[in-house]
Amino acid sequence: TYNIVAAHGYFGRLIFQYASFNNSRSLHFFLAAWPVVGIWFTALGISTMAFNLNGFNFNQSVVDSQGRV
Repeated sequence: TYNIVAAHGYFGRLIFQYASFNNSRSLHFFLAAWPVVGIWFTALGISTMAFNLNGFNFNQSVVDSQGRV
């Protein structure tokens, strides 16, 4: 097992104070959520490249009542 207080003191000095978790529940939430968010962004990037969406184009977004640009 690990000591959350000792880990918080170590990582607080290693990186910076607020990058360390002093709560075990928030640490485990981060460890569970980090790969999930990574998989989401990976799927978003792959689908973006699959549909050749390489950016937003608002050039045709302003039209009048006749449909003219």
